[in-house]
Parts: sequence; structure tokens; C-alpha cells
Amino acid sequence: MLTVPNYSQASDIQLAIVSSDSLKNLHESGEQAMSVIRKTKAFTKVHIDKTQNTTAQKCTIHPYLAQKFKLSREDILGNIEIYLSGKKHLNFFKDNQKYPVNLHTESLDQDLNRIFIPNDEGQLFSLGTVAAITQEQILEPILHLNQKRMMLVKMTANPETNVEKEKHAVINKLRRTLVNQEAFGWLDSDTVSASNHERMIVLFLTALVFIYAILCIQFESFFDPVLILLTVPFATFGGLLWVWLSGQTLNIFSQIGLITLIGLISKHGILLVEFANKAHGENEDWSLAFEQSVNKRFRPIMMTTAAMVLGCIPLSLTSGPGAEIRQSLAGVLIGGLCFGTISTLFLFPRLAAFVKKISLDKFHLFFKNITTNKFLNL
Repeated sequence: MLTVPNYSQASDIQLAIVSSDSLKNLHESGEQAMSVIRKTKAFTKVHIDKTQNTTAQKCTIHPYLAQKFKLSREDILGNIEIYLSGKKHLNFFKDNQKYPVNLHTESLDQDLNRIFIPNDEGQLFSLGTVAAITQEQILEPILHLNQKRMMLVKMTANPETNVEKEKHAVINKLRRTLVNQEAFGWLDSDTVSASNHERMIVLFLTALVFIYAILCIQFESFFDPVLILLTVPFATFGGLLWVWLSGQTLNIFSQIGLITLIGLISKHGILLVEFANKAHGENEDWSLAFEQSVNKRFRPIMMTTAAMVLGCIPLSLTSGPGAEIRQSLAGVLIGGLCFGTISTLFLFPRLAAFVKKISLDKFHLFFKNITTNKFLNL
């Protein structure tokens, strides 16, 4: 299966075929794919999204005439831009004051001779004497993925059709038909979204395993890192709760925030478990040991959380281009750290003490059974 960026539109279902072969062979593979899809009778309007010719306007400036009439290139291009776009936003300065000016023009049927611009001496010249606009046919760029050519086969599902079932059937048939193609797969938003969520789960679990391995080396224990990672569900729940309350989506940036929370919230667990192990040497009660660890490590934990949250607040309040990206990342970090820190200080010590007691009781029972069996065998 192929996982690619979402080029599709909401009204179409698209199948992508990716290959480093020639365009002719890629087009033949597209024809074969259309034949397979049409035989299913589950899709209509099956066609190949071919490269189309489009019209572009080319502006040519005569440098000799522009220099002769003392017209600057910037003035010529600026006036042509206003003419082509129909409007222009400028700033007018007078007496150290800036005044915004919006210019609007009517359609002149591409007659540059009716537009006049002055030179430095105040003389007026028509744009048609120094510039010309022509229409040209250009090709739209061919779609590529990972530096390989990509062809799209578009279609529309018939009413009352089990789309997912038919998609799987088409893919199975294409595996036997397009044996020479490197990759192919669906490009609709549901398939791309499901693939992104699967990758997110894999990355999340990989981060957990990586941090667990490091903690095992640090604590020289397989059990203490498990206790430390019990703080991760609290932070994850807080981040997801923020996403739900703010009405945002679980996009790639909020997913990055969830992965970042693993390392940030694990630091709180490290402080509490490490001090609790030292306090347990003086006091055999795990509940009292974790209570002492919270009292001793309360300020460092709060300082770490406050530093991160205060640093994320400006990101969450930004506006303008790219604000959604920063708000998604900052929102997950703020919600996860706040909820995770509160849970770590009040819920985690009791949970960790309970798990420690249960594990020790089972260990003593296991050791007692072993020694008893050896004694009976003697």
C-alpha cells in the first residue's frame, strides 16, 4: 500500500500510481487500473487526471525604449501588476504620516495603450510603447512523489456502495495486474487520516520503549521505570482533553506535542521515584516514602511545569499565518503538563506506593514458596 500526501478533493475518490518508469508506461498502467475499477461497477466517472494545457500571460518589456523614455522597470511592472490584478494596496506618506491607499482599475481589454505612466521629468508615456502582453499555452506540472512520477485515477462511488469493501477488492486485483509498478494506493482523506493515526501510534509506542530502556539503565531496574511511565497516561489524557475542549483536531502538530509530553512528564516521575527509593531505606513504609518525596520535590516539579507552560502561552496566543500550528502544539503541551503535574503530585504517589507494596508482597511470597519447597525436598 502507498501512503502519500492528500491531493484529493472531497467529492472525488482518487487512486495514485507511482513509478519511475516513462510517462507512456505509467499511462498504460493507468488504463489497466481504470479497466479493473470499471469491472467492479461500484464506481462511476472513472478517468485519468491528465496534465492539462493552461493559459498564461507573458509580459515583455522593451529595454531600449524604456531607457530612451527614462521609465524605470519598477514603475512599468508596478502599473502592469495593478492592471492585471485589478487592485493594489499601497502606502502614501505625507508629513511623516502613513496613509493606506487601495487602487482599483476596470477591465481595459488588455489594451496597454490606454494606460499612461510618467517618467522622472513628468512626461506621460503609454505602457503599450514599452511593454506588451501575450497569451501562451503552458503545461501544468506533472505530479511527483519522492522524486517519482505519479498518476491519479479519479472516480465517484455509486450510491449504496460499500466503499471500503470495494477499495480492498480493487487493491487485491491491482496487485495481480500492476506487477511492474512500484506503488499504488488510495488518496481519499479517510485512508490518509487512518494511515497518519497508525504512524502516530507506532511513534508513540517507540518513544515509550526508548525512554523505558534509558530509565532501566539509569535505575538499574526493570520495575522502577514502569512506575515512572505511569505518569504518561495522566499527561496524555490532559493533552487530549485540551484538544477536545478547544475544538481542535488531532493533527500532526498536536501529535508531536503528545510525544513531547512523554519526556517532559517522565521527569516528574524520575524525581519522585528516585527520592522515594532513598527515603524507603530509612522508612519501610512506601506511602510515607512517597509522601516525603512529594514534599521534597514539590518545588522543582512546579518550577519545571511553570517554565514550560509560561513558555507555551505566547505560542497559544499568536495570530496570523501559521497560528494554527503553534496553537495546536502549545495547547497540547499546556493541557498535558497542567493535568499531568496535578495528577503526578496527588494521584501518582498513592498509585506508586500501592504497586510497590503489591510487588514486594508477591516477591516475598514467591521467595517463601521456593525456600519451603527446597526444605521439603531435603
